[in-house]
Amino acid sequence: MDKYTGMLLDGRYELLEPIGHGGMAVVYKARCHRLNRLVAVKILKEEYSKDADFKRRFEAESRAVAMLSHPNIVSVYDVSRSEGLEYIVMELIDGMSLKDYMLKRGRLGWRETLHFATLIAKALEHAHSRGVIHRDIKPHNIMVLRDGSVKVADFGIARFTTSQHTLTQEALGSVHYISPEQARGSQLDARTDIYSLGVVMYEMMTGRLPYDGDSPVAVAIAHINSTPILPHEIAEDIPAGLEYIAMKAMTADLKKRYASASDMYEDLETFRKDPEIKFGQPKQLTKKEENAVAVPVMVHAAEENKNTTKPQNEKKSSTVSKNAVNKKKKDDKKNKNGIIAAIICILIFVGGLVYFLTNFLFEDIFAQNKTVMVPQFIGVNYDAISNEDYPDFNIELEATKSSDEYVSGVVMSQNPESGREVKSGATIKLTVSSGENIDTMPDVVNTQQQVAMMTLDSLSVMIDLVLEQEYSDYVEGYVIRTDPTANTILHDGDKITLVVSLGPKEETVVMPSLIGLTRDEAEIKLLDYELALGEVREFSNEEMPAGTVYFQSVEHGTPVAPGTSVNLYLSLGPEDSEESQEQEEDEEVDVSDQPDAIAPLPDEPALTQPPSGGDIILHPDENTQEPVLKDVIIKLPQDVASVKVTVKLNQETVFEDVVLCDSDFLTCPILGTGQQFMDIYFDDILKYSDVVDFN
Repeated sequence: MDKYTGMLLDGRYELLEPIGHGGMAVVYKARCHRLNRLVAVKILKEEYSKDADFKRRFEAESRAVAMLSHPNIVSVYDVSRSEGLEYIVMELIDGMSLKDYMLKRGRLGWRETLHFATLIAKALEHAHSRGVIHRDIKPHNIMVLRDGSVKVADFGIARFTTSQHTLTQEALGSVHYISPEQARGSQLDARTDIYSLGVVMYEMMTGRLPYDGDSPVAVAIAHINSTPILPHEIAEDIPAGLEYIAMKAMTADLKKRYASASDMYEDLETFRKDPEIKFGQPKQLTKKEENAVAVPVMVHAAEENKNTTKPQNEKKSSTVSKNAVNKKKKDDKKNKNGIIAAIICILIFVGGLVYFLTNFLFEDIFAQNKTVMVPQFIGVNYDAISNEDYPDFNIELEATKSSDEYVSGVVMSQNPESGREVKSGATIKLTVSSGENIDTMPDVVNTQQQVAMMTLDSLSVMIDLVLEQEYSDYVEGYVIRTDPTANTILHDGDKITLVVSLGPKEETVVMPSLIGLTRDEAEIKLLDYELALGEVREFSNEEMPAGTVYFQSVEHGTPVAPGTSVNLYLSLGPEDSEESQEQEEDEEVDVSDQPDAIAPLPDEPALTQPPSGGDIILHPDENTQEPVLKDVIIKLPQDVASVKVTVKLNQETVFEDVVLCDSDFLTCPILGTGQQFMDIYFDDILKYSDVVDFN
């Protein structure tokens, strides 16, 4: 037995059994006697609990984590020390780790990956908003509950395990998920958790880790220097949007990684609403935006004529030569050409200015009273519609919707409707068909019912979900069959049937009536019903003939399991009959002088053992014909907080109460006479049967 099992910490937490082992602590299932509930107690190993500085920081960090309150984070109830042990009291989770879930299920579908990643991101968002960083996000620290939800464990505790930068073989489980800055030993912030979540998403989608190596150091170096294979190259069915989110979270460059868990959660929600979305692509400009960008370039000035002549101050000869006359003519011609060019430039500028004012500044003034008729766009292919062809309108794409009537790309509705008169320049919003809405039936066989329902809820089509139940010898609460089967094309309004297992069917038989039968007849009938004969006692009875059954411990018509033992009372006939009195007188013989005679046996002590389970100890009193009070000590179950205990004598209730199971035994005083059948029930289920002798 473990050395701590059975220990009571602080007079409150009783350690029942170890349920987990980690690098720095051992986790026990425990009972809190003050609040009467089951909890998990994590006890630090000795090498940590002896370090005073470690204990101080550990307690401060754990108390900070205890302030977190979120449905996707394991709650911390208490942090304390007792008997030289440092321990944390946490919520006890009924489920398995995400790592075990992936080992059992294999590669997860993208819808399950999206579901789990969204819940983990919400938990990180809450913790980061309160200044708590996990530092060790990995599937081992994420618990999957029976209802399909998740809880992140060990928040804040990882601060101390990661303070040791030596990557040993023991660190191999965590090194696959550490961020590059964590591998380098750099200062960490909340983005290290985002990186680790990206790795967890990668593993869920692909069924493999992004990096592997022969040693922890090799894996850590890969996180720093390498780029992983894109998920869709491993599994082609991974949507581009979900791949983008995981790879952005895993970006080694901190500036390119998600800045916060809130940003990552927003992208996950955006993808959930539109699984066809493709992140990271440039935004497509509308026609209106393209026109606004195309600003006309105007001519603002003309070049000045630089050909000017300087006055001649020099004295000239009174005689002008022929060459001088020709030169003057050429200069006059140049000046004339310059003036003409300047006039042309001015005219171009004025014309451009008038065009600009007319088409841009005064357009609304000139057109404010102009009305136009809205054309018919419904049934027209959207790609064939251009603002240039309809200059009196501003045409915008409002939405795309699925339609069984219109093929993909065709306008299915418009606002305002065709035929209406509107002012020139009015906006017409178009809704375009994306075609018939279809999806593919996911494979949810062998998944828990809640997970399967959430997976179907994320489908793009509207479905009619029907739940059915069947017995199965192998699983309980899991989907064992679907109609239609996986990969079937689904349309809006299709009916989907989930068949969920109820677990193995418990076979029962209906208790027959044995009243009035002889012992042999009763035993044969019990064998016919696959039941067993229990204790048989004989008592006087005025109503039934001697040798016949007048009482059976299991009532007629009760469903019982095959092999159940049934106790019987046989009648000896009336107690005061003359025949029985004569028989008793004949049997009164003095055996004191007969040495060979068999001496009467002493009365049997009323100490019995129940068929199975606990102990029922009967304390005999002195022989008397008056009612006798006996203390019946009943062993209580230890796996529940409380139980309703019912004690019946000959099918009549003599004690019934709800008792707390904070002790091992319940002492129950019972008043009775003679020999009587006693049945003990826990929560109306028969647990023990015995015969009590009150003589």
